[in-house]
Amino acid sequence: MHKNLFGFIWHYSKKQQITAILITFVSFPFLYFSFDLPKTIINKAIPGNTGVGSTSDLMDIQVFGYNFTELFGFQMAQIPYLFLLCGALLLLVLINGALKMRINTYKGIMAERLLRRMRYMLLERTLRFPLPHFQKTSSSEVVTMVTAEVEPLGGFFGDAFALVAFQGGTFLTIVFFMFMQSPMIGFAALALVPLQGYIIPLLQRRINQLHKKRIQKVRLLSNQVGETVSNIQEIRAQNQNPRALAKLGQQLGQIFWIRLEIYKRKFFMKFINNFISQLTPLLFYSIGGLLAILGHLSIGALVAALAAYKEMSAAWKELLGYYNRLSDARIKYEQLTGQFAPKGMLDAGLFNESTASGQLKGTIKAQGLTWIDDDGFKTLDNASFQLTDGSATIILGGSGISRTVLAQLLSRVLLPSDGRLMIDNHDMATLSASLTGSRIGLLTTDPVMFNTSILDNLVLGLQNQPPEETESSEWLTEKAESLASGNSPYDPDQSWINYSAAHVSESEELFEQITQLLTVVELDEDMYQLGLNQLISKETHPEITQLVLTARSKVHKKLTEQGLEETVHIYDFNQYNTYTSVATNILFGKAIDDSFSYSNLAKHPLILELLETHQLKSIFFDIGLRGAELMLDLFRGIPEGHPIFDQYRFISEEK
Repeated sequence: MHKNLFGFIWHYSKKQQITAILITFVSFPFLYFSFDLPKTIINKAIPGNTGVGSTSDLMDIQVFGYNFTELFGFQMAQIPYLFLLCGALLLLVLINGALKMRINTYKGIMAERLLRRMRYMLLERTLRFPLPHFQKTSSSEVVTMVTAEVEPLGGFFGDAFALVAFQGGTFLTIVFFMFMQSPMIGFAALALVPLQGYIIPLLQRRINQLHKKRIQKVRLLSNQVGETVSNIQEIRAQNQNPRALAKLGQQLGQIFWIRLEIYKRKFFMKFINNFISQLTPLLFYSIGGLLAILGHLSIGALVAALAAYKEMSAAWKELLGYYNRLSDARIKYEQLTGQFAPKGMLDAGLFNESTASGQLKGTIKAQGLTWIDDDGFKTLDNASFQLTDGSATIILGGSGISRTVLAQLLSRVLLPSDGRLMIDNHDMATLSASLTGSRIGLLTTDPVMFNTSILDNLVLGLQNQPPEETESSEWLTEKAESLASGNSPYDPDQSWINYSAAHVSESEELFEQITQLLTVVELDEDMYQLGLNQLISKETHPEITQLVLTARSKVHKKLTEQGLEETVHIYDFNQYNTYTSVATNILFGKAIDDSFSYSNLAKHPLILELLETHQLKSIFFDIGLRGAELMLDLFRGIPEGHPIFDQYRFISEEK
């Protein structure tokens, strides 16, 4: 990643930034005339000493003091002239608004693409972190940095060049307009700009330092919260709740005092800025009014200058805000790039997207193999050995950590600090991850299950082949946008399974192999029961749902043929099923939300209305009352803690 913020922005959005700047430059002539036209309306279209029938020059053209009106201008009646100028002003307003909308939309798209690119790059670098680094950096800390801390940079990405061009150009256009009205007005508009340009950045610099300190404290808090949540069992067992809360409260307090100082300084800076901004209109009223009284400035020019100053003040405020955001963005960017560039990070070239080819055969040789942790401790020191091809080896002696590290080095999860690890005369440190990942397996004592399907977890080692191109227009649109943001061009929802690596040609053959392997490891019955308890829909699994319906019919037929139909009571819409609850018979289906769950069924207005209509409410109430009386008779006098309460869990000791 680029160490410089502007280097990153310019490298990945140069074309878009130039386009935005060009659109910005196009808007300045329209902006100038939108300020000049009100002066013409006041001075010429609605002067107080002309009548309704008077005329005015439609095109009063003067260039460097030479009047071209006689060559190009012509007369028009006063009222049509007024409405013509008002229409022209409205047109200029629409053009300026449309150009501003286009610029802002273009900047937004550009910013989101850069934001998406940066997050992708940070996540890609996270996957190349050395394993020991994750012991010092919690997952919650990484999540916070990739999501919350990167977010403020998104707005700055779009404004990095375009905002300076737009607001700076607007500022200069208005200054030029004011000098064209009167040099004194122009100097009055610029009189306090240097003062603001010096004081505001000076005050902002300290605020930026406090923001940097706050980010560090928030990151520490995130790490502490993650550690507390992950070790909640130990905290409860050792009665560490009060101490854990005290630590968290202390960190919250540190953030509070920093933010309090930020608020004080920020609003003081705003007070100074607003005060200076309000002084300039006073200069306009005094100097401009004096010039108007002396006849050196028209009323229309003064009014136009006052209106233009509002836009000029807004542009200058945006430029000052840009400077403040620039400092903050630089701090955030430097901190993020520093956090995602730890020592010992794996080279990106090892993780190319090529499909693994070839075999890893031959003798494994270790020469002076050493691994040193971040604290400088040699977990493995100068180990040398040789493992012949096809042999089984057991590692004895040393600490459990040393044996684990050696296994991780052999699987290329870790890279050695010193020494060499060779396989078939190839240095394992230089082999691609696609080759080592598909040819070397690592089984640990703490296996991980990803939050996805069981099949995805079973074939995890085979999912390394990028999927083929799909013709879906939706995906092609997403792919184009993904490439524009520097993201992966592959569809994660398609199959990534490398069937050739499993020596099969299609999914059916793979499923047969998986079934055989599950039988070998005695998981076939567990998987069968787990599958029966899963929920599927006809939209996602149409073939399975149809087969289930066929199986249901065949099971019913077999039971009837063997005279066992009484052992299973088939659900029938026209019959009451005495082997299930009253609630199931009423719903005759499975509730998909809590409103129709069994615990809420008696309170649902639709069910209550149904029971009332069919005169069942009083009957059910009477049945419940008699059941409660029976329970009281059965359990009356039984002392607390009696085993019978464990045997009959439908009633608790408290009830």
